[in-house]
Amino acid sequence: MPMFYFDVDGEHPVHDTQGVELASAQDARHRALMLAVTFVQELDVLGEGGVIAIRVKDEYQAIVSNVRLVCEVDQGQPDVRIPTPGNDP
Repeated sequence: MPMFYFDVDGEHPVHDTQGVELASAQDARHRALMLAVTFVQELDVLGEGGVIAIRVKDEYQAIVSNVRLVCEVDQGQPDVRIPTPGNDP
């Protein structure tokens, strides 16, 4: 199986030197998305910028995919309504 590497950019960057064997590039993209979601749950990893970026590389160090997850929280805007299914404006 091919080897994939997951480099993390952000508040605490990580360069993956071990990699993971996965069946396909699609599986690697899925793993990167799951990693990003896990990182969002840890506020100290997320940092103040609210961005997690994971670069997926194959065994030849070619970029297979980039996953960028942005988490923004706006404070104090009570006049903004978020539509819900079946209750769209």
